[in-house]
Amino acid sequence: MSKPQVNLPLSKAEYDLLQALAFIDQCAVSEVLRPAVESFLRRQGEDPEVQLALQALQARRAKKEGKLTNLRQKASDNDSA
Repeated sequence: MSKPQVNLPLSKAEYDLLQALAFIDQCAVSEVLRPAVESFLRRQGEDPEVQLALQALQARRAKKEGKLTNLRQKASDNDSA
């Protein structure tokens, strides 16, 4: 299964800097970025507003996948039974 990816447009100068860092560390550009991105996401993930948004996204995804029952629909189904 493939992992989601982000395409981040950079200026040539920014990309050259990343390549230089990767060259110094003898690693891929993505490996240079990963620790910074993970740190950023950990900090942002602690924000209560971000947590609420994450819950809303997960609920939306679950509903699209049919894993979340619409409570109003379920109540009307029970009333007609």
